[in-house]
Amino acid sequence: MAPSVQAAIPPDGIWRRGKKYYSVCDVIFEIDAKYDPIKPLGAGAYGVVCSAHDEETKKKVAIKKISNVFEDQTTA
Repeated sequence: MAPSVQAAIPPDGIWRRGKKYYSVCDVIFEIDAKYDPIKPLGAGAYGVVCSAHDEETKKKVAIKKISNVFEDQTTA
């Protein structure tokens, strides 16, 4: 079965105004409410990428979630 995009609960349990939460390839994305995720595009050493639709511009965009970016001085 191909990876999917599913609605999710914020990791800390706190819902923020103007944000949406999705699970993509088992990674939680917190994104602006103007974006509607479409599908996962890929995953690698630095994170997960999914395509999304921007409701304001009506364009397709890519969103990358870089996990633990501030844990390593090199990537921070």
